[in-house]
Amino acid sequence: MRRLFIVSVLFLLAMLTGSVAAADNATCEVGVLVSCQYSDDNGRINPTLEITDSGTGIEYNRTYDPSSGYTKLIFQHSNISAANLTLTVRAPGYVTVERRLNLKPNPMDPQDRRYYASINLLLNATEPYRIGREVTDKADKLLNFTGKKRSLL
Repeated sequence: MRRLFIVSVLFLLAMLTGSVAAADNATCEVGVLVSCQYSDDNGRINPTLEITDSGTGIEYNRTYDPSSGYTKLIFQHSNISAANLTLTVRAPGYVTVERRLNLKPNPMDPQDRRYYASINLLLNATEPYRIGREVTDKADKLLNFTGKKRSLL
């Protein structure tokens, strides 16, 4: 009888612990739209996106919607209310940007248990990249590289 009682209590504790952990584990979705200072870089540069919670990296699934230009990051998190989530965006030739993620439930659907955030970013060019583009543009205008036909001989 005593053994049955102990097994029952342990089973009840396991159920309660498991159900609480499952309820706290939320699906989060972040939409990110990244634009570059030089518009001709948009679409050519694929930025690196990193999500961290207090400096610890979070794994996510990444999908891109070409019709909207948004990159969607979907991940699981166990404690949204206490999270210190940061999105870091890196791209070659551009200044790294960090933004705090403010995840919120869907206000249009109270039954939706996901948390959402949307971020639009403009990446500014680094000084060396900006200077390199200016020098290239001036050289092209002076030497007419784009207008000349090039011979292989």
